[in-house]
Parts: sequence; structure tokens; C-alpha cells
Amino acid sequence: MSRKRQSEDQPTIGIILCKDKDRTMAEYSLRGLSNPIAIAEHRVPRLLPSTEQLELELEQAVKELDDDEEP
Repeated sequence: MSRKRQSEDQPTIGIILCKDKDRTMAEYSLRGLSNPIAIAEHRVPRLLPSTEQLELELEQAVKELDDDEEP
């Protein structure tokens, strides 16, 4: 299976995860898409976690890393 993008592939979806002291943020990024998306139904929400779920998982991962660093 080739990992290189093929001409028949759909546009790439990026996931941006950010965490600072007071805020956790997750967003999906659709690179190169200049027009807003207006759709009635799309299968992405069923295939990918919600941004809220990603934010919770990021917070949990950071907490686990912080717990591992404590003596």
C-alpha cells in the first residue's frame, strides 16, 4: 500500500491540538479549502472523534505525562 497521496485521494484533513496553561483546543483543518463547507450530511463526524473528545483526550494525556514526571 502506497503512503503517497494519489490523484484520486480526497482532500487532507488535519487535526490541530493545542494546550496551554488555561486552555485546551482541538480543531480540524481542511488545507486549501477556500470556500465554506455547506453540507447536510457527511461521514467525517462518524469516522473521526469530535473536537470536544479530542480536547478531553489531550487533557488526559497531558495529565498522565505530568503525573509521570512527579517524584
